[in-house]
Formats: sequence, structure tokens, C-alpha cells
Amino acid sequence: MMDGGTTAFHVALYWGVLGSAEAQLVVIGRSGAGYTSGTTGGLNAALPGRFYGGNFVTGTATDPSGSATFEVRGWTGNYASYEAAFAAAQTDRSIFVGVSGPFTSPTGGYAGTVSKPLPPEPPPSNLV
Repeated sequence: MMDGGTTAFHVALYWGVLGSAEAQLVVIGRSGAGYTSGTTGGLNAALPGRFYGGNFVTGTATDPSGSATFEVRGWTGNYASYEAAFAAAQTDRSIFVGVSGPFTSPTGGYAGTVSKPLPPEPPPSNLV
């Protein structure tokens, strides 16, 4: 994918209540499309796989300042979702998909407010 060319990529954040199975996670973010997109030509070579998509708000099933289960999913191409890219990748080897695997992380919200970003501990997730 990093051949010096420019390949469109997308990264989405998925959320579920603490202990959710991977199949139970749902995408979160602006208008439900919690993803960051760009081109591989624009990635920072000093921080490969790093991205920042802004602040996200979890579903109401996660208490403010509680912990939840998250996963980062990424794909190449002009697909509107990871699921669409994954389906296309089954027959097209030029499409790349990847997942971080589910992980637990505390949220940064406080009762009555929108989630606030956490300090960089643990470090931002990497797309592998």
C-alpha cells in the first residue's frame, strides 16, 4: 500500500459496551460515520499508522467517564464502510482491510457534557 503512490484510505472507530464481542460493535462519530480518511501519500512516515479523527461520543450505555470496548477498522478504496470494503476485498486483491482487534479504554466524558479527549495514555491506536 505504501508504494510511493497515493491510495485512498479510511479509518473508523467502533464502540460497544464494556465486554462486547467484536460482532456487537457499532461505528460511532460524526453523523454515525466515525472515520478519518485521506491518502497514504499524506501519512507521516515518522508515525506510521497513526491517525486522529477528533472527539467521539459513545452510546448512552457507557457511563460518563466509564470504560468501553473499542476497535479501529481501516480500508483502502472508495467504499463508504469497512463492511463494504471487506466484501469487495474477497474478490479484489487491490483492496486492503485491517482491524486493531477489540480493546478496552476509558472514556473522557463527564456527566452532562460531551466527551473530552484523554491525555495520550494509552497512546493512540495504530492501524496494523
